[in-house]
Amino acid sequence: MADAVPRLADAETIQAIMRATPLPLNVMIVPGLAPPDALRELGVRRLSAGPYVAEVAYASARRSARDLLARGAYEPLLSADLTYADANALFARSEAPSPEASRR
Repeated sequence: MADAVPRLADAETIQAIMRATPLPLNVMIVPGLAPPDALRELGVRRLSAGPYVAEVAYASARRSARDLLARGAYEPLLSADLTYADANALFARSEAPSPEASRR
């Protein structure tokens, strides 16, 4: 089990929570949050991006669609630097045990 505290950004508060609980602390990205290395030093076990990665992707898609509809601009849609192979690799199980390993 893990302890998650919403809207937590202050290093002193993070330290106080770490001292008060034996549970691993999960922190969600919020404005003013320390960089990941500093959080690791404070003892934070997991950093969550929450909905922000999806929101950035949707905002980019919206800008590209608006550019296409308003100006006939293809460039934003054609300039993506993520190939199908790259996208598929994001969902690959790199640490999954092989079937042979699970039979041992």
